[in-house]
Amino acid sequence: MMKHQNLRRNLILSAGLLVVYTATFLIAMAVGRPVETLNFIATAGVAAGAALILSWLPFSYYAAIVLFACAAQYFGMMFDFYHMFWWYDIVIHFLSGILLGAMGHFLCRLLCKKTQAVLPIAVSVLFAVFFAAACAGLWEIYEYCSDVFFGLETQSSGAQSAIDDTMQDIIAGTVSAALPGTEPAAIGQLGHKGIPPYKIPGPEAVRGEWIKRSAFIFGERI
Repeated sequence: MMKHQNLRRNLILSAGLLVVYTATFLIAMAVGRPVETLNFIATAGVAAGAALILSWLPFSYYAAIVLFACAAQYFGMMFDFYHMFWWYDIVIHFLSGILLGAMGHFLCRLLCKKTQAVLPIAVSVLFAVFFAAACAGLWEIYEYCSDVFFGLETQSSGAQSAIDDTMQDIIAGTVSAALPGTEPAAIGQLGHKGIPPYKIPGPEAVRGEWIKRSAFIFGERI
């Protein structure tokens, strides 16, 4: 029942975002300030892809991912915030590091659960941080290829060189990954075999919600 409820809420959220993206694209065209078609396709494609691939996630996690994508693409690309505000790209990459650090925790925990591996908590921390750093590097490769093959300008902004933009993005994504990377509260408790449980600070209601969400993802009772 809970899984069906999460699925419905996730699909409604993605559908709502797709309606907003499409309406923005059409209205911008009607008023004579058209949005780049490629930017619209990329923005809508991510929302549709999330609905197809990630809709099994709990709503809180799913919403964090698709709303981050909204900030990065809808506001960043369709509204051109990346060029309007020099700091916007750094903020987006900083937030991406937090999400990827939490995702690194998820993957490490899943691997331990599947293989019954016994790992110290330090391994989970390092895995989360290095996972985020690797993803930041892969994203910069994607941006470079977009610039070369499609003539975009994703790795340069005004007077800033491409190398400066690339390094700032990677550093922001890696540093921010240390936040969930060093605080297991990002996924509730690391309480399966091999990784000792860590208490979550804050009210018991918040703690219990994180534990419930984490158990839902990995199909276990914590």
